[in-house]
Amino acid sequence: MIQRLGREQSAIPKQNVDAKPANTETHRRLIPAQIPLHNAEWESSAFQTRPPAEAVAIVNGEVISYRDLVRWGSPLKELDGAVNLLLLKQAAKNAKLDIGSKEIDAEVLQRASKFKLPIDQWYSMLEKERGISRDHYRDLVTFPMLVLRRLAGDDTKQQLAFLAGLRATAEIELVDPDAKLLPVSAEATEPAPTTSVPDDEKPSE
Repeated sequence: MIQRLGREQSAIPKQNVDAKPANTETHRRLIPAQIPLHNAEWESSAFQTRPPAEAVAIVNGEVISYRDLVRWGSPLKELDGAVNLLLLKQAAKNAKLDIGSKEIDAEVLQRASKFKLPIDQWYSMLEKERGISRDHYRDLVTFPMLVLRRLAGDDTKQQLAFLAGLRATAEIELVDPDAKLLPVSAEATEPAPTTSVPDDEKPSE
């Protein structure tokens, strides 16, 4: 079954029992990079019997596959972040806004330097204390934050309203019957997850 979130519909849609499976071959892929099939997250997952390239969701015609979600974590666990990421990528493209790796690197460096940590140690701390991988932090935390700053300003409420507006006007199909989208929350605009840092490594005022 495919759950369809039409424009201005609820964040958690009803199932469309009459819908036919989407032909994912006609849609563009979100992440072109190949993720190893023998990924530990995938092999330990209840979704391991599903083809990695199969669509979990389709956002304005672009596919999010199981393989894409394995890139950041367990299948379905990162679906909200992946949907938000794709919506913000589309918004940035429409606004002719180009945020590349150099700008992401600079933002991560600035964030890590506030805690007086080298970037590699910053990534290691996020992985150890929050279970957040390097790709997750760059793709689902830093990039969305930079886009929201540029398109919605620094105010968190304005950023939430902007992201909620993108969700409300998007065409979203949840292909996996177990997939759900939660309402937009402040977590979507947080600059970085809270980490427990020793007192002598906390950012200076």
